Amino acid sequence: MSFLYGYEASGLSGSIALSSDITEKSLVITLEDTGIAYDPRTREMPGEADLSKDLEDRPIGGLGIYLAINGVDEFDYQRDGNRNINTFTVHRPVGGKQGEV
Repeated sequence: MSFLYGYEASGLSGSIALSSDITEKSLVITLEDTGIAYDPRTREMPGEADLSKDLEDRPIGGLGIYLAINGVDEFDYQRDGNRNINTFTVHRPVGGKQGEV
């Protein structure tokens, strides 16, 4: 598998660790990597006008971070030594009933 951002494009190699924790209240996914320091929250997100454009009028790419961060209930980034730690949290319905929170 090849990752362009933070590694190959910079002529680097590194490691990536993925972990998960699920409880009655939430699912937490943690992605840790040893790539260059990068807080995705600092990236300019597309505006409403950009998102409503026709596909042929928009540049290719640029929505991955937007979709990842806006597709979860909570997102956190930390830099610990040489590691980027991205934490994605999705709240689960209370009582196991779909549609109720």
